[in-house]
Amino acid sequence: RVGPAALDMKPLDVERLRVGFRPPDGGDFLHEFRMICDNCQVKSFTIVGRGTILDVAVTELDGRDVIEGELSRPVWFGDAVP
Repeated sequence: RVGPAALDMKPLDVERLRVGFRPPDGGDFLHEFRMICDNCQVKSFTIVGRGTILDVAVTELDGRDVIEGELSRPVWFGDAVP
């Protein structure tokens, strides 16, 4: 998804576009969209995103080996900073 769908801008205005990306698989994904001005000028843009498949396993918890069945309840990893 790319949005907002409509912008009301004056010359030299700046606006942010929001891009939602939820890839179904790993790999590169392309999405083309067009912006049309009120003077009928059309510009095409292509957004490129990369999906990655992660395989994560917990082998230690708080510096010790994981006990069998211990991960059947939620584990808090702390805040994640992208």
